[in-house]
Amino acid sequence: MKKSLTLSIALVITMCFLCPGRAAALDPNDFTGTWYSFTEHYDGTLVNDEGYGSGITLVLLKDYTGFLYIVGSMTGTRDEAITWGLGTGREQGQIWINTGEYYNLYLQAVDGRLIGLGPWTGVKLGRDIPPAGGHYRTDVALEDFNGSWAVDYVLRMGDKMSFEEFYTSFNSSFRDHDVIINALTIDNGKLTDSGSEGDQPFEGDVSLAKLAVERSNANGSKDTMSFSLHEDGLMSYYNRLGIFYYQQVKTLEPTPEPTLEPTPEPTTEPTTELPQEPSLPPDETPVPSEEPIPTPNNNGGGNGGPDWLVIEIIAFAVVAIGGIVTFTIVWNKK
Repeated sequence: MKKSLTLSIALVITMCFLCPGRAAALDPNDFTGTWYSFTEHYDGTLVNDEGYGSGITLVLLKDYTGFLYIVGSMTGTRDEAITWGLGTGREQGQIWINTGEYYNLYLQAVDGRLIGLGPWTGVKLGRDIPPAGGHYRTDVALEDFNGSWAVDYVLRMGDKMSFEEFYTSFNSSFRDHDVIINALTIDNGKLTDSGSEGDQPFEGDVSLAKLAVERSNANGSKDTMSFSLHEDGLMSYYNRLGIFYYQQVKTLEPTPEPTLEPTPEPTTEPTTELPQEPSLPPDETPVPSEEPIPTPNNNGGGNGGPDWLVIEIIAFAVVAIGGIVTFTIVWNKK
């Protein structure tokens, strides 16, 4: 009897350790990834809840951190950073979610899904039921949002429609309570509304794997618009009226900085000009002398001109002789 009881206990313990649910709960890789809340229609179709105005997106990263995105038709969006971990003891097979503020959310793995145990009892999450734009990207950087974007379609309460159909379905008094942008340009966090709002600039930054853009309202309050990138290349923006899916129409290329070309060194070409004598500085220019320039002696008129020296000697002799003759005549008269 004792042997049978001991064998039964050992068998129960072995079965517990071999239980697939318990084994899966011990491996965090079974939970990392992005989970989306869904609803099962009467015909068995699984539909992402976000397209119907409310839903939960849970991102669990390998370092036991993550993000929790909550959308609601009345509350708008709420994005929060979380920590998470594997349950132990009586919580074996479950994971805990901590927002760091007000509650822990416990989920349990069932058939590859997560089911909320509290406070959102009965909420179903799955990784294979993404929103209309496809799986969210969680590895985004600020420059990934750069470009010009235009609304591709709008999803409201499960209905897919063009922006024109969506915009005309509301009266202006209700529509003015929300930011409606059908065309925009983003450049490193600076968002410019080039469509319905009339060229309004907004400043934003990447937060919780989204582009969070703050907008000031006319009454002094502020709203945060969150833009998400999808693996299919779309960008989405959720507000209480619907989900806007944008298609990129132009990618902004960063302006390259000008590169300075190296200045080529001047090359000295050989010159054929003869060297010139150095000229004197202006203050060293010789002043012309006031002395008369001596007349060159031709020494016999070799150049064919008269011999002025001989003429001068003859004239002097004539004057001297005349003087002597005149003196003699005057002397004798006395």
